[in-house]
Amino acid sequence: MGLLPAWIEEGLPDADHVFAYDTVKLVRILDRRLGFIYWGVQALVAFYMIVIVFIMNKAYQDTEKSTGWMLTQVLQPQISHLGISWDVYDRITNPGEADAVFIPTRILITRGQTQEDEYCESPSHPCKEARDCNVGDPQVQRMECQNGFCMRRQWCPAENENWATTETHYLEFDNVELWFKSYVHYHKFGLDVTTADEKASIKYPQRGANTYRLQDLIRMTNYAPEEFVELGAVMVLNGLFDCNLDTELCEMKVETATVDTKTGFNHVYENIYFENGVRKRDVYRMYGIRVLTLATGFGGKTKFSQIVLQLSSGIALLGTAELIADFWLMNCVPERKHYTEQKIKQMDAASDAFLSATCQFPMFRIAIAVCASLVRHSLADESWQDTPILTSLWQATSSKDNDAIDRLLDSSESAVSSRSGDGRGLAWWAWEFQNEYALASIIVNGGDILSEDEDEAGKPAYRMCSDSSDCDKESLLQKAKGLVEDVKKAKEQRAAEREKEDFDDEDEEELGDDEF
Repeated sequence: MGLLPAWIEEGLPDADHVFAYDTVKLVRILDRRLGFIYWGVQALVAFYMIVIVFIMNKAYQDTEKSTGWMLTQVLQPQISHLGISWDVYDRITNPGEADAVFIPTRILITRGQTQEDEYCESPSHPCKEARDCNVGDPQVQRMECQNGFCMRRQWCPAENENWATTETHYLEFDNVELWFKSYVHYHKFGLDVTTADEKASIKYPQRGANTYRLQDLIRMTNYAPEEFVELGAVMVLNGLFDCNLDTELCEMKVETATVDTKTGFNHVYENIYFENGVRKRDVYRMYGIRVLTLATGFGGKTKFSQIVLQLSSGIALLGTAELIADFWLMNCVPERKHYTEQKIKQMDAASDAFLSATCQFPMFRIAIAVCASLVRHSLADESWQDTPILTSLWQATSSKDNDAIDRLLDSSESAVSSRSGDGRGLAWWAWEFQNEYALASIIVNGGDILSEDEDEAGKPAYRMCSDSSDCDKESLLQKAKGLVEDVKKAKEQRAAEREKEDFDDEDEEELGDDEF
């Protein structure tokens, strides 16, 4: 008598069928069609593992991504359209932070300015009548409108590129060359790679080039050189080292991207002197290309554990040959019914015959392993890749350079969600370096700082903080949320300023021909 009433037991399925065990039964099927499928799939797997995984992707190597520095030496003088030669010492002034160089394209020179209690026309203060110039302080600005400009106390004559008192020089840059000297340190392998000790300039496109023409670098950004002449631009240049540390050989190339071409870049420097007892100055306003440089190294070295991992993946992939051949056997060939009867036999658990069953469930396990391996090998190749803007974001986040973060996110809508070769992006670096401003910027730009998306190591972004003993996730999260409104307002203000500048530029173009 069973544990349950008879009428209930009769309604239940046979437990032997529900909990049946499937084991593999080997059946040798003499059919060349199935043989071609089986060995063809195995050949494809072998080709994929040998050619793509080992030879092309070098997946047997342990890899490391590192950053370094890059110094820039400018070669060759520039000639202005007036035939004046400007050597390196006259024009390369290197304003701002290190790892940057400035090459002028247009220079405005206002000579002999004096400040001897003088009032003169101010191009920054246009007017139509005298009352437009009333600022409430006649010591600063007279209530006097002359030639469409207010009379203001300042260095006179004022700078205006359309006046005879200001010289304009357009500098050619076809022959300007930049010699880059780089350094990268691989922490995991304890190895330094540098080109700073090179004594000779090797010009692009020669192999191992360390010297590039500025015109070639601009061409790599897909912008026309003429777009940089009037207002200048900010350009990011990344020197990429691809090193095979087994052979101690490195290939170095550069990638460029423009961060700002609309606003451009310019700076002013002054030469102050005395002439006949009068203090004077010459003002040089230089528009040009500011090149921000950095170095990124990718190194790989053979590691036994990586070889074992790839071979294990290959062995798992070989099981797809049996899976596909079995599917074809049981569903496609005309003799499938006969083959299936020979392949699968149902045996009673109480029978004395040797127990055998189907091979379906082991095949599903192999299919799961195959899918996981294919996803792991293809995901990084197709959607994760290192770019100059991601490298710049990493550098800005690690150094907590908020202005650079704003500039980079404003320049690209996809920057907040882009992922590098190791599957990480701005959210990972913001948590890793405990940068609450970067976290707030991600929220403002539509990102999710608590996303469950994982990197190559299987970690979501917030785990970079949770796994660190010196990082308080909740405190950092609250600080970031507290900054969201300020970051949002600053972003809206920058957008409004850009729209105003665009509007002003259009007005100047429409009025320029009529005024002068």
